[in-house]
Amino acid sequence: MKPFRPNGKQTLKHYFEVPLDIIEDRESLSEWALRAAF
Repeated sequence: MKPFRPNGKQTLKHYFEVPLDIIEDRESLSEWALRAAF
């Protein structure tokens, strides 16, 4: 996966990719996102 770029001028060096099994499960994705936000 390439570095996350929120816009054309900025490249984030530190980020976490959401695991595929989490993306495929809506309930897990919601829980993962809530924990990741805090």
